[in-house]
Amino acid sequence: MSNCSRWRHEAGPNGEATVVPLDRTVKDLVADLVPEAARKGIDLGFQLIEPIATRGEPMMVATMIRNLLDNAVRFTPQGGRVDIGVYRAGNEAVVQIEDTGPGIPSGDIDRIFEPFFRGSRPAEDGIGLGLSIVKRIVDRLGGIIVLENISDRAPKGLRATVRLPAMYRIDA
Repeated sequence: MSNCSRWRHEAGPNGEATVVPLDRTVKDLVADLVPEAARKGIDLGFQLIEPIATRGEPMMVATMIRNLLDNAVRFTPQGGRVDIGVYRAGNEAVVQIEDTGPGIPSGDIDRIFEPFFRGSRPAEDGIGLGLSIVKRIVDRLGGIIVLENISDRAPKGLRATVRLPAMYRIDA
């Protein structure tokens, strides 16, 4: 059975999704990317991290976050920054990733979540599925994702903000 099929059917007891600690998940994924970021001289770290959780399938949530982090590290130039925030905003669990990469060309931003769309800069590795997978996962989790170019500071970059329904963490 493929991972996608397993994701559609896998749930906790009584058919409920599992509580996924976003802060721990993001910390683990960032730790995995530190060597790659270090090779590129990228300052990869947290601006804010709070104990927060959401409901979902842990592998789906990790895939969503990994794709966003991978893109941020891949597109950030040598010596750049990738800043991560994990926090609560009202009833939402927020994962925000800001980088100092080139951003997304304005003509591509409306289509960036389409499968196989690689935009006007298709020279990078990949076939254009990463962000469409992220969007499908966010939708399935009942959340929203916004990608926006950062132009109000130097250096410019991209901000990816994922908002998911929050769960209170008992072990926080």
